[in-house]
Amino acid sequence: YEQIHNYAEARGDWEAWRVKCWEHLRKVREEQKSKPNDGRAFYRDDAATGHSEEVRILLSEGRSEEAWDEAQTGGCSRDLWLELAKLRETDHHEDALRLYREEIARKLDEVTGDYSEPFRHILKVREILLRTEQGDKFRSYALFLRAEYKRKRNFIKLLDTNRFPA
Repeated sequence: YEQIHNYAEARGDWEAWRVKCWEHLRKVREEQKSKPNDGRAFYRDDAATGHSEEVRILLSEGRSEEAWDEAQTGGCSRDLWLELAKLRETDHHEDALRLYREEIARKLDEVTGDYSEPFRHILKVREILLRTEQGDKFRSYALFLRAEYKRKRNFIKLLDTNRFPA
């Protein structure tokens, strides 16, 4: 895609080639969906990664709203969802909050010991809620996390160390 972009851009007809590239990408995606998985394929696109390639391309083109729509339609990888969350923090903070909260829950459910990654997302949630004058919602969320994950002693210690609401 990038090579075609560079070539077509130099010739001044990128938009026409962009349409062709997207048509091809959609056609390939449909063909992949219709093929049965015979077990020989090393990698097959599935619900976990969804439309990651399309989202990645749109983000590289600076089309974050289109990337969001594509991710909503077909899903994408977690790293791309988090990139979208970061892009949506200012103008669409509710979307960002939802994505960060989902990632926090997922990480806390699977992690034992190192809680640095979910904690970074908790700090993002706090930052967004404080910026949007919803600090009371963060207190409620922190209390919920304490109750929900009370069995994770190291996580609770992390909240205590950082003086999160008790």
